[in-house]
Amino acid sequence: MTQFHPLGEAASSELSSAIARTNPGHIIAMIGVGGAGKSTAIADALSSIYAHRSHWPPGVTPIARVMAMLPDKAYFSSLAFVTSIRSAIMYPDNRWLTFPADPESRKWHSDMVDDVVRASLAIAEQRRMTEASLWAHTASLARSYHTETLVVEHATALLKNHSDKTPAQHLQNLMSWGEEAGVRTLLVGVETLPDLWNSSVELSRRIHKIWLPSYPLSTQEDTTKFALVLKSMLSGYDADTDQLVRKTRHIHAATAGIIGQVRRLFDDASRHGLRRITVDHLMSSIQHSDAVSQMWNSVAVFDRSREPSNVKDLLRASSIGTPRVQKS
Repeated sequence: MTQFHPLGEAASSELSSAIARTNPGHIIAMIGVGGAGKSTAIADALSSIYAHRSHWPPGVTPIARVMAMLPDKAYFSSLAFVTSIRSAIMYPDNRWLTFPADPESRKWHSDMVDDVVRASLAIAEQRRMTEASLWAHTASLARSYHTETLVVEHATALLKNHSDKTPAQHLQNLMSWGEEAGVRTLLVGVETLPDLWNSSVELSRRIHKIWLPSYPLSTQEDTTKFALVLKSMLSGYDADTDQLVRKTRHIHAATAGIIGQVRRLFDDASRHGLRRITVDHLMSSIQHSDAVSQMWNSVAVFDRSREPSNVKDLLRASSIGTPRVQKS
């Protein structure tokens, strides 16, 4: 494992198992607040399966990775989405899988080049296709390129829709397309990602959810584990490690236990300290209270999404188990 913290290792391991068990058309979702380490956990899991050059002979793309990001003030576009999937299958950039890689694999990744002729033909052909035809053709392309897994980063973009389209419809269409193409989909998103399927029992049932939480600090055991993580992370800096680890609770409060935010805090402090981090440099690098509050709000939304429903509340809402009122 190459993860530097246990929660990321657990998520990576669960993802590897989920990939082995899921069928085409099914969806895996990696959910965590920004900076929790989702992309790192995914790269770790997938590199253990697909990083060797033997998985990428000419004309084979086992993994296609796309971003579902939106232009400013724009709605999600399924046409732009399928275009990016098509491009990722035909000429993938798989450098993100070197995590890390042996020298031979690193050289192979760096030497990979796009097939310019094929790309130009695809662009010319795409201009003559309707959106429905493009989705169908991309499914055929995925089958011919033996694509097994589609990784969709920033998948919460699917939540921003025109009034005549719901997020659940996008997800249903993606599942249907995956079944036709022989592709499983890995959605990667922040704490609001469950809104994609919460309105549909059928959708929720078919999604394998992997939760990557921030570090809690509820017990002394939590504090000890988080302190060990901080000590491990600080080994990469010139720092007063023992003094800084004593500030475990301060660091947790300033970062909401989000590993990416801890790393950012240490990076900022190292710049303030001209590469050496002291307690004073650390404290002066803590973000504005509004930014910290936003982190904690994201963690709270994540925790609520992850919690199981309270059966008593469900019974009360549905009136099941409510005593019957006897007529006089």
